[in-house]
This record gives sequence, structure tokens and C-alpha cells, in this order.
Amino acid sequence: MSGNESRLWLPFTQMRGFNPALRSFVRGRGAMLTDGAGRELFDATSSIWTILHGHCHPRIVEAIATQAARLDHATTLGASNPVAESLADRLCEVASMDRAFFAGVSDIDVFKTRFGAVTFEALTYADGRGAAQRDDVAAVIVEPSLQAAAGMRLVPAAAYAPLGDMQPLLIVDEIATGFGRTGSMFAFQRPPSCSTDAQIDAFFDALEAELAA
Repeated sequence: MSGNESRLWLPFTQMRGFNPALRSFVRGRGAMLTDGAGRELFDATSSIWTILHGHCHPRIVEAIATQAARLDHATTLGASNPVAESLADRLCEVASMDRAFFAGVSDIDVFKTRFGAVTFEALTYADGRGAAQRDDVAAVIVEPSLQAAAGMRLVPAAAYAPLGDMQPLLIVDEIATGFGRTGSMFAFQRPPSCSTDAQIDAFFDALEAELAA
């Protein structure tokens, strides 16, 4: 390996000729990231939707440190813990749910290959009414208002209209839209009168205010 090569392979990144020294972040504060050369950059994607309240928010830093000193991690395979119980209660309250189940799968294809016996066939949601009326469909999963991984595509409310009276379960993927990112606590709670144009205007108003601060 040459001096500029990295043993760390990055997702969605062409690694041939990539020099980590030219793009390496070492600190964060609020909406800004600082690289190894001391340059500040505005984190417009909130580090892929994960830093909703800004980098290194003092209250979040304190809460993480306090919890890590008491209990850093405990399995939920047949066991519970007070923090998970509290989080489940609060999520159910704000999302009007009866139960909460914490899970994560980073690569669906790999998961289905290894655990095919406990998975199910997936269909593309192209014709909502047609797919939802099939007898063998257990649930429909959608990203509300905004399809993030598809290129930040704003979706009109009418596209979800066929899902309102269907029999299968409706699962709403709010990884990119939940917790106030589109105005309401969750995007599925937004009234139909909220237009995508209003979303765009609100975003750029907030961006201009942040850059001017």
C-alpha cells in the first residue's frame, strides 16, 4: 500500500486514488464539521440524517457519558432494561403505537441470503392499489413524503392515497423523515395540506439562517 491509501473502505465511494488526508473530519460542533486541515464545512445532510440536533450537543454528550458509565449495552434477547422500556414508552406515545420493536438490518440482500427461511418475498410498490389488494401481501412499506435513498425525491400525498383503506399492514420508514425533520414529529402525521413547495421553502429559509448565524 502507498502512503495515501487507506485500509478503510468507504460506502458509496470510489476508493481508487482516494486520499483520506484530503477529506477527513476530526471535529464537529452544531451544523459544522472541521477537517484535518482546520477547514469548516456545513453538514447539509446531518451526517446522513443521524445528527438531527447538531454535532456534539452538550446535553446529548452528557446523557451518553452518563448512560455509558452505568450500562453501556445489554442484550434484549429475552431480557429488558429500564432505558429500553422508557424509550419504547416515549416512542409509543409520540407515534400513537401500542408496541415498539427495536431492530436494524444494514443489507437486506445479505440478510435474506443467510436467513431466507425466516424472511418473505418483497414486491416493488409501483401500483399501490394493485399490490395492496393481493391476498398474499402481509404489509406495505413506504417512505412518507420524502424518498431519501432514491435521491431526495419529494413525493406528493396523492401517491399514498391507495394505502388508506387497504387490508395489509402499513409500515412507515421514517429513518430520514422522523423526529421533526419535515415539520411534524413524524412525516405520516403531516396534514395533506402541507405542500412539497412549502417544505422546500422552509428548508432553504432554515439553511440561510444557519449560514448567517
